[in-house]
Amino acid sequence: MNLPLVKKPLSPPALTKTAVLATHALTMTLAFALLVRVLGLAWPWFLLGIALAAPTAAAIWRGEQLHIARAFSLVGLLIIVCGATADLWTQLLGEQRVDASLHLLVLLLGVALAIMHHLLTMTPGAAEGESVSALLEAGLRGPPIVPMLCLALVLGGAMLAWLYAGQSGLLAALTPKLLQRGIIPPITLNLFLWGMALIIGKWLLIAWELKQPADKQSIFAAAYRLSNKQGDDQEEFTAALWQQFEAFYTLPRYINWAIPILGFIGTVLGISLAAEGLGELLASGEADFSQSLGQALDPLGIAFDTTLVALSLSVVFALCQTLLYRWEERRLLKLSEALKRHAG
Repeated sequence: MNLPLVKKPLSPPALTKTAVLATHALTMTLAFALLVRVLGLAWPWFLLGIALAAPTAAAIWRGEQLHIARAFSLVGLLIIVCGATADLWTQLLGEQRVDASLHLLVLLLGVALAIMHHLLTMTPGAAEGESVSALLEAGLRGPPIVPMLCLALVLGGAMLAWLYAGQSGLLAALTPKLLQRGIIPPITLNLFLWGMALIIGKWLLIAWELKQPADKQSIFAAAYRLSNKQGDDQEEFTAALWQQFEAFYTLPRYINWAIPILGFIGTVLGISLAAEGLGELLASGEADFSQSLGQALDPLGIAFDTTLVALSLSVVFALCQTLLYRWEERRLLKLSEALKRHAG
């Protein structure tokens, strides 16, 4: 049985691309206007947003400027997301009264910008069916990294604001561990959310693709058919399949490594600050030793709580990553057998 070769364009039609560019320019301008208000900056800073949105608007009429629009888009996206996140974290960690709604709105606009930036970075005029590797990458690469990072920052900001507003029960117990132990716990939380967004997104994409019949309009079927057409044997196709399968897990494995490392950094930092405080206390010879000792040992809370948060999140993330890996591995083994049967 012959398997149909599916070719999916990497770039949207011209009308769609024009709509993406126009929406991107307007969203960039609006996001900068809100960011200027959130950060309390003078109005001339708004001109920076207009300047960063201008290349995107110009690319509507001059397609050759698209590469410049992509670069300015990435710079603007980083400024918007990092600015809103840093200001929100600074106020929450400083226990200041903050209305997080505008911060989260800016971050949501950042997610929209990240998605549009991803659309703009697609290679115009290319077709995914040009090579087996390109087809398999399209089927197994998972969700785009930058939009998932922006989504994680939105979720992380919302969770921290929610914890800050909590007054009793579990919220009251979690709040000091995430908001009163410095910058490491929020970074750890957002790194965990980023990894979970990648894992959940990959699971949804693979589940959708594997629902397609092996002998019909499937990216994997097209890759197998193209591999046969090019004269490749089964081993070459299988090697390419598993290479693309493993490629996605590079970043999740790094995140799984980095989360407990952040906890250990917090442990070393807390112990270091406590030792420094004890040294100063012993050198001062204060009469009220008990009260001063308690203050000197306060940084140990950083040491213990950052480690507790990091190791707890690491256990959950490692489990989810392993479950996804095993689930996808079993599905791809079945897929390989099905493709061989239908091609026979």
